[in-house]
Amino acid sequence: SKGDLPQWTHVGIVVRDDSVDGGLAILHAIDKRGVVVDSVAHFFSDSEASGGTFQRHPNGELLAQAAKSYLGLPYDDALSLDTPEAIYCTELILRAAGDIGMKVTPVTRNLPLVGSVIFPDDLAASLTP
Repeated sequence: SKGDLPQWTHVGIVVRDDSVDGGLAILHAIDKRGVVVDSVAHFFSDSEASGGTFQRHPNGELLAQAAKSYLGLPYDDALSLDTPEAIYCTELILRAAGDIGMKVTPVTRNLPLVGSVIFPDDLAASLTP
């Protein structure tokens, strides 16, 4: 049913980056590029997103620092939580949260042919302070 569909299909984390206009960018794991930093304008551009929102978290700065350690890691096309050598978008935030000692237990959803995955909505709900 439509009510079961996620509101968001992608997630990233805001990081400070003096090389981009405004000093803020989005660190995220994206298909074909892996873990990268993009400008906020690019992340929310019409070619990349149909909409979006920001969610603040008290540990945001620490999460951003931890997430930076995954820069360059390849994207996980299999969306597996069991492949440390590759990562997908919600898994990036989940791993960064674990790295700073946050206890995060998001709901996983079972997708046919894929297995258990974490959608951005479910991750956001589990990160709510």
